[in-house]
Amino acid sequence: MLVLDGRKDEKAEYWLQHIELLGDKSPTLVVLNKMEQHPGFDVNRKFLKDKYPFLVDFHKISCLEKTGIQALKHAIQEATTEIEILKTKWPQNWLAFKQTSEPV
Repeated sequence: MLVLDGRKDEKAEYWLQHIELLGDKSPTLVVLNKMEQHPGFDVNRKFLKDKYPFLVDFHKISCLEKTGIQALKHAIQEATTEIEILKTKWPQNWLAFKQTSEPV
């Protein structure tokens, strides 16, 4: 998830290049926060989505006014179903073993 602050002139591409380099094609949501202060703030969505195919969606939110939060929660739940490592099944006794074993 890339959170951009609507009050600042943040460079979305700078951060997306890092995500592309280090994120291994992880599904990424772009969140435009503090929309109550700058409701006109946005990014060039088509350009970014064409250039960075791992982008899933864009969400405008305001934590102060609590707008857009439910849609973002739903999008996070949907996006995480696509992450392969989260599909790993662990034996039930793995956690108990991990908690009792000494660090190496």
